[in-house]
Amino acid sequence: MQQPVSILSYFGAGIVLLTGIFIVVNTWPIYQLNTETGFLLTKTTALRSLWYLPAFYLHVFTGPLILFTGLIQFSRKIRLDYPTIHRLIGKTYIGMIIFLGAPGGFVIGLFANGGQNAQICFSLLATIWWFYTYRAFIHIRNGDVAAHQWLMTLSYALTLSAVLLRLYSFIGSVGFNWRGPEAYGILIWLSWVPQLGVLWAFRYRFS
Repeated sequence: MQQPVSILSYFGAGIVLLTGIFIVVNTWPIYQLNTETGFLLTKTTALRSLWYLPAFYLHVFTGPLILFTGLIQFSRKIRLDYPTIHRLIGKTYIGMIIFLGAPGGFVIGLFANGGQNAQICFSLLATIWWFYTYRAFIHIRNGDVAAHQWLMTLSYALTLSAVLLRLYSFIGSVGFNWRGPEAYGILIWLSWVPQLGVLWAFRYRFS
């Protein structure tokens, strides 16, 4: 009989996978390099920058891959029985964040809809995401597995902000009629700050 924790883990992984697939399907014109689509039509000022579109495509093309490769790394079976695969996928996850996803996210964060609040939020998120992931790499290079696992957990918690923002936006708009820039300004912070707070609280509580 499967333990409740295992069932919850599979359930959570299923939600992440389904939401990630939904994000890709829902934004498919972007993946066809179509700038005449809903979201990019609001970015007339950003599109004047030489940096915006390259950073945008780096971020959105690597996003689903980062989400899925990071999820695989939490598989205890792969980690213990197939360490070579675990290391390969881990290097892919870390490399995509450090060199592509986080730098791209920082640049597009500077042009985020929602004004200064949103721009600070997304740029800060990208910076912390890069930092935790980089430090996780340094610790595993130095053989500190415990610190590596902890920092990778923090890194993936920030990776999940893309999923949580969509979920919160859907729940907020459908269930509570939360719409407009003010609601969005709150939801973007809720997509990543609370889970970091919970993780750090449990870290200190049980360390």
